[in-house]
Amino acid sequence: MKRIVVLLSIIVIVPVLFSSCGFLLNQLITGTNQRQYNVQFFINGLPREFLNSGISKFQDVKIDETRIEIKISIGGVDYSISETKISSFVNGFGGTFNAQESKNISIEGTVTIRYSTDTSFESTEVRLSFPKSTYTIPNKSKNFYVVFDVPYNSNVPTIRIIDYPYTYRFILITSDEQFVKITDGTNAYRMFTSELSGRKQCTFVTERGTTKFYIFESEKGITNSGTPKPVGISPDYEEIDLK
Repeated sequence: MKRIVVLLSIIVIVPVLFSSCGFLLNQLITGTNQRQYNVQFFINGLPREFLNSGISKFQDVKIDETRIEIKISIGGVDYSISETKISSFVNGFGGTFNAQESKNISIEGTVTIRYSTDTSFESTEVRLSFPKSTYTIPNKSKNFYVVFDVPYNSNVPTIRIIDYPYTYRFILITSDEQFVKITDGTNAYRMFTSELSGRKQCTFVTERGTTKFYIFESEKGITNSGTPKPVGISPDYEEIDLK
């Protein structure tokens, strides 16, 4: 009788052990494809509707609110991001996302500016939407930039995905908060500087490996220029003095 009980116990235990081992093996295999993605988000430019509202000097407008809402889907995981700091609106912000390794990322977003002027009795809201679309992650990288590109001489804002080593930042610095203009011979952008770490600045993101020549101009007429450094040359940014 004891032999029968022992035999039955073994019969019951063995499948359970195999099942547990299979589960652990599956978890181990699945875990090997897990990645941590480090993503930087930047907005190049301002909505045309905002720029066409008759405002010529930044001192004539009061930014009541900026809001960036982004939804991404990567490796089967969905994330929602909301950022309301004005400094993040003009200087970018980052996020970390855990997901399975993926070749693609789906992104959609909305950029909102709410502002008022001396002649307006209430705030005006301008919203720019980026429809959901799927993009290839360059070089299957886990560190990359998402750039919402908004040239004011184009009706079609776009999203660009740039691998980290190919990214170059121009940090524009002014004496006070001002509108600034960026041109590259093809596109033209308008941005504004805001307080960050004790100085007035905004960040324009472009790509290394190009021969584009950028001209920067403050609303006070001060100009400067720059070209992205080649890939691999440090640092990955340049400060543009418009004071």
